[in-house]
Amino acid sequence: MRRPGQIVKRPQGAGRRRAGDREALAAILFVAASSCTWRQLPPVFGPYWQTIYRRFAQWSRERVWARLHRVVLDDGLR
Repeated sequence: MRRPGQIVKRPQGAGRRRAGDREALAAILFVAASSCTWRQLPPVFGPYWQTIYRRFAQWSRERVWARLHRVVLDDGLR
């Protein structure tokens, strides 16, 4: 996952700005809560459902969800 302030070098040169993590998280949570498919994401989340799915898959591989779950559980014990 990208850290705040970290510069991302794009090997292919210019291109679109990377979609924000907060926006991607909001879209992923929408899919989880509404049970819609990735392709059914409303336009408010941006035109490219593939980007959101790709971020979900990347975070799944990196076990972000497990770490987030642990943080939420630990915080709830306080």
